[in-house]
Amino acid sequence: MLRISLAATALALFIACQVRSAVAEDSNQSSVPPIVPAADEIPILGVPAFSIHQELEQCLKDAADLLGGEAGTLHLRIGTAQRFYSPRSGFVLRADFTRDDVPPPLINRIVCWHTGQLIASRISAPPLSRKRSEKALAVPHAHPPQN
Repeated sequence: MLRISLAATALALFIACQVRSAVAEDSNQSSVPPIVPAADEIPILGVPAFSIHQELEQCLKDAADLLGGEAGTLHLRIGTAQRFYSPRSGFVLRADFTRDDVPPPLINRIVCWHTGQLIASRISAPPLSRKRSEKALAVPHAHPPQN
């Protein structure tokens, strides 16, 4: 009986360690990215044809569809999407959008990443910068975003 109890305890400890390790690994690549690009994020100059980038594009389309009911009445306009690589969140797509009921300096932003989507409205944050970064990541076989 003692042998079974020790084996069950060892198995429970092993499983707990595996779950903790898996959660730690997953949290490294699935944390919620901030609304404003973090200092350690690297802008991406092109959009490679990797599945994650296709997922991010679909996320942006889904957000546009979700906001679509407001498009006519509030004159919704989604700006050019910008892509980044974050050491904590992986690939991230952000796009600002405007609508009549949100006056400047407040902004609206869509944020998409591998495991989620965030649509923020009426936030106090700087608009996405259009200037080129010196540390931008040029991805081989990438094509420029089309918006």
